[in-house]
Amino acid sequence: MALPVLTSKDLRTLKLIFQKTSQELSSAAGYHNHNPFNNWENGIGAPTINEYFEMTAYCGLTPSESFDWLTATQKDEALMVFYKLTRNRKLVVLLDEECC
Repeated sequence: MALPVLTSKDLRTLKLIFQKTSQELSSAAGYHNHNPFNNWENGIGAPTINEYFEMTAYCGLTPSESFDWLTATQKDEALMVFYKLTRNRKLVVLLDEECC
């Protein structure tokens, strides 16, 4: 199996769908003094896998969803589905059966 490739278009799509700024995503990746996201979305360099997962976590995606998006054939459509799911997630509290 070939490893998925993260393209500059993918990064722009991530930013647009989740309505984040380049600076927000750079900060999520651990950069606070400069903004490498601008370079990445323009095809100059790329984030590390850890930086990618930090940015997608900031957008509300789980690691599994982040990987699923990378491997999806229709990335834009898949990311929009994940966006809608993250917007509608509700906190689930699991209670111990003996509690009540």
